[in-house]
Amino acid sequence: MSHGYDKSGDELRDSKMPLRIKEFDPAKEDWRDYIEQVGQYFIAHGLDTEAKEPTRRALFLSGVGSSTYVTLKSLLAP
Repeated sequence: MSHGYDKSGDELRDSKMPLRIKEFDPAKEDWRDYIEQVGQYFIAHGLDTEAKEPTRRALFLSGVGSSTYVTLKSLLAP
């Protein structure tokens, strides 16, 4: 019985398993711990290759939460 861990990112995208990063909550967790968990999520879902960078970025930015997204955008915008 497969639990989805051996699937590639493309196969996961077509499966029923939702690909969603949990929202960051600074009141409940440390940023470094959160990023570490996100990295493990990408590994578990076969998204840890350079070719999957656009997918990782999209999943991260769509799931990180509105306030964190706005903060990151303001820090990283040219």
